[in-house]
Amino acid sequence: MVESKPVWKVTLNNPCICLLTNLKLSCTGFESVVPVDTLIKTGDVCVLNKGIQGDFVFKYTDFVFKCAWDTSFEFKVIDGTFCA
Repeated sequence: MVESKPVWKVTLNNPCICLLTNLKLSCTGFESVVPVDTLIKTGDVCVLNKGIQGDFVFKYTDFVFKCAWDTSFEFKVIDGTFCA
C-alpha cells in the first residue's frame, strides 16, 4: 500500500517475433500516487518510455511496471509499430 492505495502490477505482453516500438496506450482516467517513470502521459495517451533502454518491447517478452491507485486500470493499446 502507498498512501492507503493498493499497488498494481501492470504487464504488457509482446507475443510477436518482432520488436514492438512507439507503443501508445489509451490512459483516459489513469492516475497513480507513485510516479510511473516508464510512461509519458499527454492528455489521454500514454507513451512507453524506457529511457536509455529505448521505447521498445522485445519479442516474446513482457514489459512490467507498477502504479498505485484505488482501483485497477485497463490499459488499451491504441498504436504501435512492429519492427523486423
